[in-house]
Amino acid sequence: MNYAEIARRFDHQDMPLEAAWAYEIAITDTRSDLALHLDLAALYFTASDTGYAATHHLSQEFADVAYDRGMAILADAQRRFGANAEIEFWRLYLREHVLGELVPREAYLKLAFTNETRLPYLALYVASAGQEFSSEVAPLRHSVRLGRTARERYIKSLAG
Repeated sequence: MNYAEIARRFDHQDMPLEAAWAYEIAITDTRSDLALHLDLAALYFTASDTGYAATHHLSQEFADVAYDRGMAILADAQRRFGANAEIEFWRLYLREHVLGELVPREAYLKLAFTNETRLPYLALYVASAGQEFSSEVAPLRHSVRLGRTARERYIKSLAG
């Protein structure tokens, strides 16, 4: 079993410290893929939530650096894999929901129109209280139904 498999196993078991450790090792492998980086970034973003951190008995130090480490993982992913709509989505969405920065609807629409990811529709769906973009979000609901990673569980929690 390699570190990517170990990371995903811990992530599936909702063991954030162990998963983060294994992901950090796994992303150093030149064969690692974008999904691995996105899974790690989402794990860190989830860990930066005070409720999640308390429930999982994460140290204050870990929770305090989790958001910044997640953003660093996204920057590293962009350097390694190039510009990508999903990387940009997570940057925008998390700055909006963690830091309170307002992201214009047009920014999400622009990302959505790249057809690289359906996630911008999810942000628009949530912003409309489920009144818009339901059909665009439906495939996301299906793809994350098992909730194997923090990223899938986060998307699932938003998509309903």
